[in-house]
Amino acid sequence: MDNFEKQSSDSSTTESHKKLFIGIFVAAIILLVTGGIIWYTVKSKDVVVVPIDTDRDLLSDEEERALGTDPTKEDTDADGLSDYEEVQIKSDPKNPHSLSDAKLDGEAFINQYLDREQKRRDAKSKQ
Repeated sequence: MDNFEKQSSDSSTTESHKKLFIGIFVAAIILLVTGGIIWYTVKSKDVVVVPIDTDRDLLSDEEERALGTDPTKEDTDADGLSDYEEVQIKSDPKNPHSLSDAKLDGEAFINQYLDREQKRRDAKSKQ
């Protein structure tokens, strides 16, 4: 075997070793990734269950059923406040007049806020 044939044989052997190494490397990466995903899925105990909130009002459908509100409507009583807001201020999300007999909840809520802010400004200006 002359020198050229030996070099050619060595380079083809080297090339096949490179391909083999790359193939093994890619297979190892694939196994690590898929095995890691499967292992994480099986071993992970920190499973987060996100409750369903169809109307996106921050009350889960389960909470809405317990309250007797409509899980498909953000504002069951159509008073201008979402069911969640009414629960937070301890108003009845099924009654549009639960804060005030004369006003709708949304309007009453805004007026209460504005009155509170005005009193705060008045007190500050007296100082």
